[in-house]
Amino acid sequence: FWVRGGPIEQRLEQVGREAAAHSEPPFLLPFRPDGRNDKVRPLIELHDEVIELSAFKQAHTGEEFILRLFEPTGRSRSTVMEIPFLGIRKRLRLKGFEVKTYRIDPRAGTLKEVSLTEHEL
Repeated sequence: FWVRGGPIEQRLEQVGREAAAHSEPPFLLPFRPDGRNDKVRPLIELHDEVIELSAFKQAHTGEEFILRLFEPTGRSRSTVMEIPFLGIRKRLRLKGFEVKTYRIDPRAGTLKEVSLTEHEL
């Protein structure tokens, strides 16, 4: 149990990540056994610190992947989402408390919005 205080907007922007950090067990991070200090590029980058990546998984069918985002504050916001190794960079907009699901085709390098059940809209 923990208590955090502060301005309501700040709390709304941080509470989701704080709750996840408190409820998830510790995990190991990969390291470079070859001793090189090459910086590992992230798989996905969100340029907004509030919108949350709630899922990244393989699609139920095919070789594609599913990306799911959530806006936790109740206010519309946008972010730039990048998948560097596929060359995908796109501005995404979410309404307050909205969950959006996207299908990523790694062969085509495309991102397409789909339903929560991963079907075309």
